[in-house]
Amino acid sequence: MGSGGRAARQEFNDLVASRTVSSTAEWEKMIVGAMKTLEVFLRNPDEEDENYKPHPSMKHLFLMSGLPEVMESLLGNRNVSDWVAHSDVYCAMLSTLKCMSNSGLSDLLKDPLPVINQSDGIGSWMRGHGKITWESSSGKDSIARSPPVYEAVKGLERHRRPLLELASRIKFPATVKKIQALCDGILYLLLQQMMV
Repeated sequence: MGSGGRAARQEFNDLVASRTVSSTAEWEKMIVGAMKTLEVFLRNPDEEDENYKPHPSMKHLFLMSGLPEVMESLLGNRNVSDWVAHSDVYCAMLSTLKCMSNSGLSDLLKDPLPVINQSDGIGSWMRGHGKITWESSSGKDSIARSPPVYEAVKGLERHRRPLLELASRIKFPATVKKIQALCDGILYLLLQQMMV
């Protein structure tokens, strides 16, 4: 996600997620690509193997990436117009959350996540050129934690109703299809959460 403190990264994510200009296209492409890549690594290559679990490193790579912060920012955005304008990003996020839950990483969604304070990016860290430091809460040995992702998922019903109302007023089929995909993704996560 690049260097900088959590507040600067959060401000950037919020700003980009709420813009509709073409300057966000590269950011969207990068985020969608990262989420789709994560899904590829989480999927079971042998669908008959019911005991499949992704490699344990996937959990750590996800935690050290900027995706948890991006997801937190996206899930916290209450503007349904942004959800429609950036539907590719939001649909990718909903699909990734579904995939994470289905692949045995639901603990990452249910538990509070450690908060990155400073990061040179996971790519730099993997090549041995970067550093990731965790935000501390009270004391040197205590790592700060963000609310669980599922806490934000609980609030998604507030998005679904306005999206359905919007879909009933829109006449353009492609936009209606995007809105329906968003509503389906939200509903799936809400139902899945009830079963956890």
